[in-house]
Amino acid sequence: MSGSTPAFPASTPYGAPQPVGPVARPKQVEIAFWLFLGAALVSLISLIVSVATFPAVRDTALKQIDAQGNSDVLDPSTIDAIVTTSFVVGIVFAVLWIALYVLFAIFVRKGHGWARWVFVALSALSLFGILGQYGLGALQAALLIAGTLLTLIPVASRQFFAAARANRLAKRNVA
Repeated sequence: MSGSTPAFPASTPYGAPQPVGPVARPKQVEIAFWLFLGAALVSLISLIVSVATFPAVRDTALKQIDAQGNSDVLDPSTIDAIVTTSFVVGIVFAVLWIALYVLFAIFVRKGHGWARWVFVALSALSLFGILGQYGLGALQAALLIAGTLLTLIPVASRQFFAAARANRLAKRNVA
């Protein structure tokens, strides 16, 4: 049936989110953004410290295996390869982790509410490393928790994320 009108309209304006225009970012969200970047910087510093101390850690691990009398199970070159491979994998994951901190911080700054919940999870996970990283774990956890609370608790932050979401939904419905 060409030329006939559909029984139902393709879209309805009822209930569609209306854009609220440009939304001013509250200072709490801006501070949270910088706290999240600070947590990424702490991770980077921790990574640099780990790289600098790797030779001593590797030597200590090899000495402990020797002291336990287990050096005949695996030869030292195999143990050294295992330790070095584990270290390289750790570096790769640390770099990815730092990049994700920065990426999620940018999404928080843009007003994406889901990124706040990612930082809730990251804050909770950071508590497991609070005693590690030469005391940097505690600093990182504090930065993450403070930033997360700034995006969740103040009314201005919640209103910002709601308005930013409404703008994105309105743009999606217009297109």
